[in-house]
Amino acid sequence: SALLADPRMEVAVSAIAAIADADARENWQVLIAFRDLLLRHKTLEGAYAELMRNGVGNTPLLFVNQLVHVILRNALDGVDDARVHLLQARVLVQEDDVIVYWTDACGLSGAQRAFVVDMQMSAVTAMAQWLGHSRLPWRYSFNRTRPADISQHASYLGTQLAFNCHVDAMRIARP
Repeated sequence: SALLADPRMEVAVSAIAAIADADARENWQVLIAFRDLLLRHKTLEGAYAELMRNGVGNTPLLFVNQLVHVILRNALDGVDDARVHLLQARVLVQEDDVIVYWTDACGLSGAQRAFVVDMQMSAVTAMAQWLGHSRLPWRYSFNRTRPADISQHASYLGTQLAFNCHVDAMRIARP
């Protein structure tokens, strides 16, 4: 009840360690760690950026997903046309491959662009998997440096990841 009255209060490690039930103790550790992550940053985007730069560690993917939803909801606040284009997807069909790549549609900064590219690649990957009833062998390239921990990328996209590329793109072999 003290935490309800003061959600920013410091919670001693010993107080959590004193919880008898192991599952409850772990839940409190995860919850307080996530709360502390949010408190370390002035914005939710800053907290998300830390997770992407340093890896999510023990942060549940559900927490990361909810954080993304809140950030996107705030970004779209007041937008009457939900078809707002932050990046423009382009498709290039070559002899051996189909390439989906993104071009800037509104002047996103580096961190914003990385966030939106990741969301769009995840969405295309999930849609293709849903429509095809299996995970497709996409290869991904990113126009940015490799994050310290790529576990989130690997979780949502797979292991065929290349960084420091000239373009943000997804490539798949033609049948």
